[in-house]
Amino acid sequence: MKQSFYNHIEDDGTNYALYNCRTDELVLMNPDLKRLWTAHAATDVDALRTIHPTFYAYLCEKGFLVDDALDEVQDYIDELARSDQSGTTFSIYVNPTLDCNMRCWYCYEKHRPGTTMSDEVRLRVERLMERKVAGAELRQLNLAFFGGEPLMEFDTVVWPLLCAAVRLCEAHGKALAVHFTSNAYLLTPERIARLASLQLTYPVSWQITLDGGRAVHNRVRHTAAREATYDTIVRNIHALLQAGMPVLVRLNYQYANLLSFLDVIDDFKDVDEKLKPLLSFQFQQIWQDQNNVSRENVNQELEKIERAYKEAGLPLQTQRVRPTRCYADNEHSVVVNYDGNLFRCTAQDFVPDSREGILSPEGELQVNDTYRKRSARKFTNKVCRACKVYPLCFGGCSQKQMSRFADACVMHYTEENKLRLIKQRIRTLSESFHKQN
Repeated sequence: MKQSFYNHIEDDGTNYALYNCRTDELVLMNPDLKRLWTAHAATDVDALRTIHPTFYAYLCEKGFLVDDALDEVQDYIDELARSDQSGTTFSIYVNPTLDCNMRCWYCYEKHRPGTTMSDEVRLRVERLMERKVAGAELRQLNLAFFGGEPLMEFDTVVWPLLCAAVRLCEAHGKALAVHFTSNAYLLTPERIARLASLQLTYPVSWQITLDGGRAVHNRVRHTAAREATYDTIVRNIHALLQAGMPVLVRLNYQYANLLSFLDVIDDFKDVDEKLKPLLSFQFQQIWQDQNNVSRENVNQELEKIERAYKEAGLPLQTQRVRPTRCYADNEHSVVVNYDGNLFRCTAQDFVPDSREGILSPEGELQVNDTYRKRSARKFTNKVCRACKVYPLCFGGCSQKQMSRFADACVMHYTEENKLRLIKQRIRTLSESFHKQN
């Protein structure tokens, strides 16, 4: 046996931890195990089989030790590829419109007033859903609404598609999950009640954005008529929780307005304890601000604010949680634009030149060379294949990989960045271990 390529040792003088980026396993060693490991790890790990068989077996089971003949990097790539090809789920992200009732200055999309999915394109989406749920391998259909603001077309596009999805999944005995990425301003009690009445496998889930405390948010996230939106959005989040729907509140921040998010705590700290498992918060730095300030300064402020959220009993999803691969890299995932053009990623401007195919009148995915090139590019970056934190970032955005002619880290990670990423993950796992014990 040999040490895993993805092992990392963390020794801060008090704690000694062995972490594996691929398996996401952590071993906190006492002084005796530390001495045993350091004595044999570099030269003769197999000696541990005789000296401490239980420890040796555990290291093998958790992937810290692997077979001498294993090409671990290729084995990991093969595992990712198998996951991409799994047809047990299929995800459809629908843009009912690219219009929006908000005018946020940082939005990367070019909003297009009057763009609405026609009945003809909506029927194509229904035929796509029918094709997928009829497949023997499929177990679950994921239907998500994006945009633009999807609730602008709730009655004309969203609700008919939801009803069709429920009918099809019930007829074929398949699970159905529904998600909205929305500003939630156009929610009404009647719409919430209709969504809650659907016979779904899981409650409808939401991602809703706030841009600071009330005053800051209303300066940034106002309607096209410059109406304030904070109180309406907060009220609708509470209504969704009351209806049993999980909500991730994404807190879009700039370094300059970070402290205003402390004010948001007051609007959610009194959420019923039974409903808090449905609520979570996540900080997201807007892309225009990312190169303007020191990452260290941002992290210091974020840690203070995150601590305040935790003290108020408000659940946080932080960058230190286990990362997941981007949905756009899954072969069984597609974005259908209002005009029937196909894309893989929602974080882009939906222009015809960037499309990766079209949805045919029969509901077939007719992909183009851009789609095929993205799929072929995913696992070929030599820099990623040689990187020990690849399982923590998955090579970054495949859309950015596509724009590069040479192998490089699209995350722009230095060795210091990589070490910080690993330490953050170790800290999260360690905190979780001590909380459970």
